[in-house]
Amino acid sequence: MRATPALVVSCGGAAGAAARWGISETLGGKAASFDWTLLAVNTLGSFLLGLVVLAASDRGREMLRLGLGVGFCGSFTTFSSFAVVAAEFGRDGNWATAAAFVGLSVTAAVVALVAGSATARLAVRSRPT
Repeated sequence: MRATPALVVSCGGAAGAAARWGISETLGGKAASFDWTLLAVNTLGSFLLGLVVLAASDRGREMLRLGLGVGFCGSFTTFSSFAVVAAEFGRDGNWATAAAFVGLSVTAAVVALVAGSATARLAVRSRPT
């Protein structure tokens, strides 16, 4: 049976959601003042996405990009949970914590994405030809 893009994204998405749930269960949820687990998962997912984007940039690797990038990383990281946590901090009057969570989350995600891309670029350069 030939894998279709929808099947590849679905399987990657299921694996990413299960991995996120497993990490949340293992590390615990939100601490009293900050959701460090969500921050860690989103940062790790951004790093992985940086790796995948570069690794799948070659022709013929569209299924890798779809399965790991769109599917796995898309469901492993979660913007909706990020938004809910930030909104809950604001609702509770913890505006400084909300701002810190948003700023730290966005900064960590971008830095991790760049680091993942740089790591993949180094790996590609060091491959024997």
